Amino acid sequence: MKTFGISIAVCAIVVVVWTLWFMQSGLKETQSSDQADAYSQASTALAKLPNEDLRYIITHTSGSSNSWLGDDKRGYFILDTEFPFENIKPNMFVVIDLGTGVYALHRYRGDGFVEGDGNKYPDPVRLTKNNFIGVAYDKKVWRY
Repeated sequence: MKTFGISIAVCAIVVVVWTLWFMQSGLKETQSSDQADAYSQASTALAKLPNEDLRYIITHTSGSSNSWLGDDKRGYFILDTEFPFENIKPNMFVVIDLGTGVYALHRYRGDGFVEGDGNKYPDPVRLTKNNFIGVAYDKKVWRY
């Protein structure tokens, strides 16, 4: 009986630690007062980056699925269009062309698939060099 109690306690600790890590590894969201404010904040952040070759661009996003938690899925993020495909690591937020004229900003799982944080299953399309568009710089999004 004592072993069972210890096992339950260890499992609970693992779940709590994993949940906290997952939450902290998510997108860093800043709520703006309106669309113009969100764009202005993203532009200010972009101006601080060395961008002579237009490696970084501001991209608008609006979700139509449950991939972002919460109802308000509109915002801007800075897209690094020249991030080396070979350097993608698990938990980075990538933009992928799903092949249907739809682009998704989802977390890279590390097994070749991407998945929205609120989705139960990964997207059916594997991340490849051909459908990779870029990564969300600094994992930050300005919502409005």
